[in-house]
Amino acid sequence: MSNATTHAAGRTAVRVTVKEEQHDAGPWVIVTVSNQGPPIPRELLATLFLPFAKGERSLGMGLGLYLAERIAHAHRGSLTVQTEVGPTTHFVLSWPRKADS
Repeated sequence: MSNATTHAAGRTAVRVTVKEEQHDAGPWVIVTVSNQGPPIPRELLATLFLPFAKGERSLGMGLGLYLAERIAHAHRGSLTVQTEVGPTTHFVLSWPRKADS
């Protein structure tokens, strides 16, 4: 959320959606964080989830997205990014939902 608000164009909303999707192995939770702002440069996309990867406007150490992706993987999920010329960027966090006991 911090990245989304930091890199959003002035006075634009950050949108968060939460939904459940049915996959072959069962239900998954999908959280999407979207903002409008400059697209992530193509050369940065390839390294975005590596430790210490930072863009020109980055204020942190470049560890946040790396750690978030590792946590997602530890829970058998994923963290991905889609950036559009529109310009809208979507970070999608997904993981399998634990079956009700």
